[in-house]
Amino acid sequence: MSNFPDGRYRLEFATGREWSRSCNLFIQGMAAQRFPDFDDFASTTTTYRVAEYTITPVPDGNVRPVSIDMDAFASGGN
Repeated sequence: MSNFPDGRYRLEFATGREWSRSCNLFIQGMAAQRFPDFDDFASTTTTYRVAEYTITPVPDGNVRPVSIDMDAFASGGN
């Protein structure tokens, strides 16, 4: 994700198979999850401003996402 304002965020994401560009979702096996804690994000000032957040999976990492309701994910609710 890029170009979002500084702030406090709890990352939510979806995984699945066969991404549909027209529907903007996975066609098969879609599941939504979120990280349990919030992250504070503050961009740095340069000649231009680009805010970016990248998720890099870490096998057996120390942050375990939790499942969330697909309807809440789709609507942007909590």
